[in-house]
Amino acid sequence: MYVIFIKNYKEKIARTCILLSAWFALFILVNFILSKNMNYILTINNCLSFSCPADFTVENVFINEANKDGSIETGLPFIKPRTETFKNFISEKGKFGFDYPSIFTIDEQELSGSDILYHVELKSEYSNGFVQVWNLPQPLPEFLEKAKSTSQLNYQYFSSKPIKLNNLDGYVWDYSIIDKNGKQIKSNEVFLQKEGKLYRISYFIPEESWNNYQKKLFYDIVNSLKIY
Repeated sequence: MYVIFIKNYKEKIARTCILLSAWFALFILVNFILSKNMNYILTINNCLSFSCPADFTVENVFINEANKDGSIETGLPFIKPRTETFKNFISEKGKFGFDYPSIFTIDEQELSGSDILYHVELKSEYSNGFVQVWNLPQPLPEFLEKAKSTSQLNYQYFSSKPIKLNNLDGYVWDYSIIDKNGKQIKSNEVFLQKEGKLYRISYFIPEESWNNYQKKLFYDIVNSLKIY
């Protein structure tokens, strides 16, 4: 048996680095091959089943509250998406409705003596919002321009873009403010107009908690709006 001592420490360090780099490259290669060839099957309540690549992420599955006890199974035990149930709200007096996640509590208020006809408050542990119906006696762009110019909010950034949702024309506001406690709040608002009325859907959450899931949640509420 031969024992070789390497006295050149620089050479020893170089060989160690090369060996570690080779192992790291092998790990990346194996992970790439597995992610491209491994699928898992997602089954929801025995009525819907489909296959997904392992490198895809199914973040949330929304289930109607009537089926909230339904099961979600995956072919891989370590992959299981979070499930959320949703409810449907209908204002019989206001003639509008929308879907919202059941994690929110909801409170409808009918207002008199103001341009706001109906106000529906949405609250969760970490975010809040509302849906409002307004009288709209002037063109929507003028109304929003006046609202923005007279606002006393401390905007950190602000953007306004025209949109068309559910065959309704409107605008989306995307902005961030500093509240009275010095906390930065992310805000998304959609304003839609129909037959002299303004439908306003607003969502507020701490800036650090805003992500693609929160954005999708907001637009799920917006896209579910129905006017009767």
